[in-house]
Amino acid sequence: MTQIGNKTILVSDFHPPPILLDVVIRLHQCKIGFTEDIAKYLFKQLLEALKFIHTMGAAHLDIKHDNIYLDDNCNIVLADYEFAELVPTDGLITSKRNTKQYAPPEVLLYNGPYSAYKRDIYSMGATFYSSIAGQFLDRVDSKLNWKNKNDKLTTELQQLIEQMLSLDPHDRPSADELLEHPWFNLTTHPCASKIQLGILEFSEFVEYLRDIQVKELYEWKGLDKDEKIDISQYDSITG
Repeated sequence: MTQIGNKTILVSDFHPPPILLDVVIRLHQCKIGFTEDIAKYLFKQLLEALKFIHTMGAAHLDIKHDNIYLDDNCNIVLADYEFAELVPTDGLITSKRNTKQYAPPEVLLYNGPYSAYKRDIYSMGATFYSSIAGQFLDRVDSKLNWKNKNDKLTTELQQLIEQMLSLDPHDRPSADELLEHPWFNLTTHPCASKIQLGILEFSEFVEYLRDIQVKELYEWKGLDKDEKIDISQYDSITG
């Protein structure tokens, strides 16, 4: 990240699909969400990325499944900084640009300044919830509906997400505080190899989705769908 005149420039690597949304939609079609082990593996990285952004005095302001990529090792990449802003020293901004499904009530319902950092935390919580619960967040009341059929969710995880989605921004922890939450240090399965196996299976699933999407692009461009696809060509194909 660098400053050129009055503009802040951020340069990042190119990342092909899939995005997290692709994975979550496939899971929702089966009415399930991530297991806790996979969720912990992914969202700890996402919180660390958000902590770094906030430490740099900026806010992302558009955290959602669409803006989260998975690299070849199934590591998280937080992308798309179109809405991002440098945050004043008091932490308050007035921007109303948002993706409604991921925006907190202070952005949707009220006028006036609000905490940029707490907005990011809510959006992260909405993303987290939808990845775990087997359904997208529909905040019609103050209660969250837990329907994950992969696992019986631990109390620690439910408390973590409920804190992030608190309707009062003052009650939402910072990214730094969330990383200290007991859930991230909780061993869901006693066998570490089982956790690793789950991540490896998830990696294969992501690679499967990536192959499907690149093949669809070849068909869209009128190329031979049976031709061996080099993922490094993705950028020139979508051109």
